[in-house]
Amino acid sequence: MKNIKLQLILSAAICLSTIGIVGTVFAAAASVSVSPASLTKSAGDIFKVSLGLDAAGNNVYAVQGTLVFKNLSCQSITVAEGLMSQSVPTCSKPYFLIGIPKGTTSTKTLMSVSVKAEAAGLASVISTSTDVIGEGVSVASAVVGGNYTIIAASDLLVEPTVTPDRKPAAVTEIEPGYSRYPADEETTKSLAPKAASAVATKAVVKPALNVQTAAVAEASGSNSAWLWIVILIIVAVISGIAWWVYKRLRDTRSE
Repeated sequence: MKNIKLQLILSAAICLSTIGIVGTVFAAAASVSVSPASLTKSAGDIFKVSLGLDAAGNNVYAVQGTLVFKNLSCQSITVAEGLMSQSVPTCSKPYFLIGIPKGTTSTKTLMSVSVKAEAAGLASVISTSTDVIGEGVSVASAVVGGNYTIIAASDLLVEPTVTPDRKPAAVTEIEPGYSRYPADEETTKSLAPKAASAVATKAVVKPALNVQTAAVAEASGSNSAWLWIVILIIVAVISGIAWWVYKRLRDTRSE
């Protein structure tokens, strides 16, 4: 009878121990992951990712590890507010040891990281040598990194730009060699000296024309005076001849 009771007690103890071990295993499923898990970016793009903790019901008081970048250049690392950085991560030394005051049993963002996409291809961010620390002991955990696709900038579709038709500008006076359409800044600069030269030419030609007109007018006036003199001489000669003929006729009648 005593042997039977002893066997029952041992069996119960073994069952409880097994249940406790199984419960401990399932409760220890904490994880450290990079978010977003996947993304497509162009070479040269700068974007942000974050490293987070899922305690999965365990009391977690600290997380340590080292960030590793592939085909990405680290721009900056910022630890989330409310956390204690016992070892502050930097781009040149991305090792971190972050304490969580009073611990946590749920999800929590540990840090945000700014990265720049390098060449076209695959890229990734992951935490290596990761240790999730509970109440004085390490908690078994899983690590999930972020995997990204980087495409070349030339692979992006560029929509053609439609330029509206130009309308002819109103022109009050057209100079030789000028266009009726508005020119761009460089063309306007190149035509400016020509326009100035044309204006100067006009200024020179107009006085010359005025001088010629004055000369012609003066010559015309001089010719008119000589013409009147010649006419007066001819009239005088004709009058003299007429008077001589008249006088001869009168003398002939008198005889």
